[in-house]
Amino acid sequence: MSSKINKKELLSSKYLQDAIFDSRINDNILLMYERLYSAGVVLKCLENYEIENIDYRDQEMAKKFLNIIKENRVDKYFVYVGGMHALDKSIQIKNFKINPINIYLPQEIRDNLLVIQFNRGKKEEIRFYKKTKIINYNLVLKEVKANYVGIC
Repeated sequence: MSSKINKKELLSSKYLQDAIFDSRINDNILLMYERLYSAGVVLKCLENYEIENIDYRDQEMAKKFLNIIKENRVDKYFVYVGGMHALDKSIQIKNFKINPINIYLPQEIRDNLLVIQFNRGKKEEIRFYKKTKIINYNLVLKEVKANYVGIC
């Protein structure tokens, strides 16, 4: 966003290949980041892809977030993460246990979280689940293909 690398170089990063594959990073997301940045929104990355252990990665993401809010007091924080990272408790899927960011956050922070889940839908609709404080936002999305150079 500060023009230090071009889009092709960004999308060729080995750390983004998985996110490109499952569309967590695409042209629409990059445009959203660019517009937020242009509007003065400070963007900070939480995830460290060097950490392979997913439990430790979420724990480190929570620590980074807590450091950010300690150093930068503002009224609202938006954390853009995948659905598994935003769960409110640990879950077991076959032999894989997921300990999401929320379990590492103090209760005071957890009490003030609002989760927005974006999903592809056949029609646009928004549902709010008061008990879990989750907004489920279904969007009609067009296919977007990002141009990138794959890494073998």
